Amino acid sequence: MSVAEQTLLPEASPALRRCLEVGLRRPGEASVEIQQIRRCPSDLTTSYPVAIFEVQLRSGHALRVFLKDFGASRLPKPGRPPERESLVYRELLDPGTLGTPAYLGRVWTDGPGPRWLLIEYVDAPTLKHFGFDDWMQAAAWLGRLHGTFSGQAERLEGCDFLEHHDATFFTARAERARQSLSHYPPAFGERLETLLRGHDRVVDRLGSLPETLVHGSFRPRNALLERGADADRIVAIDWELAARGSGLYDLAFFAEGFQPPRLDALIDAYRCEAARHGLEVADSRNTRELIDWFRLHKELKSLGDAHEMGFSEQTTEKILRLAEDSYPGVLPG
Repeated sequence: MSVAEQTLLPEASPALRRCLEVGLRRPGEASVEIQQIRRCPSDLTTSYPVAIFEVQLRSGHALRVFLKDFGASRLPKPGRPPERESLVYRELLDPGTLGTPAYLGRVWTDGPGPRWLLIEYVDAPTLKHFGFDDWMQAAAWLGRLHGTFSGQAERLEGCDFLEHHDATFFTARAERARQSLSHYPPAFGERLETLLRGHDRVVDRLGSLPETLVHGSFRPRNALLERGADADRIVAIDWELAARGSGLYDLAFFAEGFQPPRLDALIDAYRCEAARHGLEVADSRNTRELIDWFRLHKELKSLGDAHEMGFSEQTTEKILRLAEDSYPGVLPG
């Protein structure tokens, strides 16, 4: 058993018990007594160590808790503060409104020691196991998220743990891609420069769109679908890249690979739910064009990671081709 795994064992973690005794307390309850904490077998794998615990209360109630340990990562995380996800859960997300996992607390040390996020464990499959109608539900949920936070600019500005998707952010992403490709054949950099002609105008446009809370990586693997007797529950997880910026950034990630008419159906589901919650989104045509620009920036991020992550020339060239395929050519007015 690795050192990282050992740090997750509850028998050696009175801090874990104390945190859960506070986090599981319901409104009006003076205290919660935990009878037993048992680690459950799990094949979950992420870049950070994770564990699932079954918590038995003396009241007879039992529940499962998901623990994510930000103390160490098996992958580089440049520009990604480890505390961001825990603060998003604690400060911003409301499970009653959005269906996100309930925040149960964190055990956090600035120096050596645990950096644990504790949330409700939702035992449900990811969206990739479901059909298109369910993807429509997820697109609508995304519209609800963005509409809910669209009128909370002052609150989001006060959350300095969030990334800010402004023009500077997108310019820096393009520059990082340039620096990364300088370690590859010169033809790679020349192709990138072709994509970046007129880029200043692009980033000004993308950075000036209405701002909301952005998930940052709303892919099918980060969206769970829990079937319910009355209604299904879309559960967004993995908020490490949360930001304030345009919600279309998330929609571009989510709708990757779709073309009309299915792309238009996803956009319409998103637009309708966003409008119901106070965020007006451009019509499908203009939204598609903006999504293409955000898709290009998704590939620029991958190119920017290529050298640090040790991508081969073949892999990097494949990403470059994806960027070229994403290039929309004309920026909407």
